[in-house]
Amino acid sequence: MAKKPKRVVCTACNLGQDQVLKQTFLGFYTFQCEECGEKVQYPLSATYVAIYALSILSLFGLFFGRGACGVLAVGGVVALALDVGIRRRVKAAEAHERTRGEVIAETFE
Repeated sequence: MAKKPKRVVCTACNLGQDQVLKQTFLGFYTFQCEECGEKVQYPLSATYVAIYALSILSLFGLFFGRGACGVLAVGGVVALALDVGIRRRVKAAEAHERTRGEVIAETFE
């Protein structure tokens, strides 16, 4: 089953476009911008955020409760920290979104 294109905004050139998103190992969505060629990451879905948060809480609970090592929680912490930065960049890009027509008009000015 083919994935449906989703409306996204490039964080480098602020161009809004419809893209089929690919998912990375940690769960981030990525696409390649049609205009500038930049590889753009999109934030984690709410499901992934919840899974990472629960895994961090449970592993830290093990760490403090039984003395077990919470090393696996580090991956969740890293993913959630990256997610915050990506969300900020995407929010800023969406606030300055341009359309394909605006990009074409800029080239002829």
